[in-house]
Amino acid sequence: MLIDFVKENASPDVTFVGEFNLSTDPLDIDDEVRQMCEQNLCGYYGRNWCCPPYTPPCSTCRMILSKYTHMILVRTTFERKDLFDIEEMASHSRAHGKFARELREKLRGIEGLDFMMLSAGGCGVCKECTCPDEKCRFPKERMFSIESYGIQITTFLTGHGISCRAGNDEQSYFLIVFFNKPVDTIS
Repeated sequence: MLIDFVKENASPDVTFVGEFNLSTDPLDIDDEVRQMCEQNLCGYYGRNWCCPPYTPPCSTCRMILSKYTHMILVRTTFERKDLFDIEEMASHSRAHGKFARELREKLRGIEGLDFMMLSAGGCGVCKECTCPDEKCRFPKERMFSIESYGIQITTFLTGHGISCRAGNDEQSYFLIVFFNKPVDTIS
């Protein structure tokens, strides 16, 4: 099963992996989440090809995700020595992004698997994004964020009894793998 494959290929910092049927556990996709991006708290708004305003509208995101029946939710968790250390948080974000890209590459090796992955924060493939001056250098490698798709991830987590954070002195990041069942054979 695909969830077993994800668990076997998880990094040591993965603290939660769960599988959900999207027909019984739907995600809310909301323009309000996208509007939060406009506040530019992360600094990526208008500066990353995988962040608003360059991502598809929520109606298109709903259509893209509607072709998938299941999702696997993964949380990576990192110990924080100083809750106000921005560089430490950025380092953890980069480590999460690296794990997400490595997992995506392994999933691409599964014959017949049609999937899509969204992760936390901006794309992170390039050290510096070409946005908005030049086209994306690696359009097949870029990764959109959960937030850029308008997904109410916090609402989903709390509605399923999943903590947004693993602990008080820890920083957590999420990624979602969307796919269709059955995926019984993994080569």
